[in-house]
Amino acid sequence: MSVLVETLDRCLKVLKDNHHNAALNLQVGLSLEKIEDTTNLLLYKIPQEIQELYQWRNGMKYGGIFYSPYGGTLTFHSLEKAVEKSFSFNGFELIGESIHVEELHLFSSIDRWFPFAAWDKEEKTPIFTVTDDYSVRIAYTSLTNMMLVHAECYEKGLFTFEYSGREVSLKKGNDIKK
Repeated sequence: MSVLVETLDRCLKVLKDNHHNAALNLQVGLSLEKIEDTTNLLLYKIPQEIQELYQWRNGMKYGGIFYSPYGGTLTFHSLEKAVEKSFSFNGFELIGESIHVEELHLFSSIDRWFPFAAWDKEEKTPIFTVTDDYSVRIAYTSLTNMMLVHAECYEKGLFTFEYSGREVSLKKGNDIKK
C-alpha cells in the first residue's frame, strides 16, 4: 500500500470515528479500467498518485471534507468532474513566466483557494493554488504531502467538522503546533 493510500485511510478513520456523516459523503473508488476510460479524452496520462486517489475514492457527493489553509473546506471532485474542469484551463503563469503543464482540478473551494494538481514529464504532482489575486503558487510539493498534513491535523483534533445535512463547516483548534 502506498503512503498516499495509507494517509487517506488515516483521514477516513478519523472521519468515520468522529464525523460519520461526512465520511459517508465520499463515493466508492474506481477501478483502474474505469479511471483509464474516464481520462481517455485527455492528451496525457494521469500520474500514479492521482490514479491511487481515485482508486481510493471517487470524490464526494457534496460539501467539503478537506480543509483549506485559507479557511473553509475543499470539495474533492469526482474524476469525471475533474476531467471536465481540466478542459477549461490551459496553462498558467508562475512568477512571471508562462508555463504549460498537465493539470487536473481535483478540489475546489467556495472560499479564496482554488487548488489543482499539475505535473511535468517526470510525473511530479505538486498542488498549486490560484489565490484571490489570481497569482499561482505551489501550496504542497505533492498530493501525498497535502494529505499527510490533513491526516496529522485530523488526528490531533486541529480541524473538526460540524455536519448537518448538506452543510459542513470547519472548526479550527486554538493553536496549530508542529
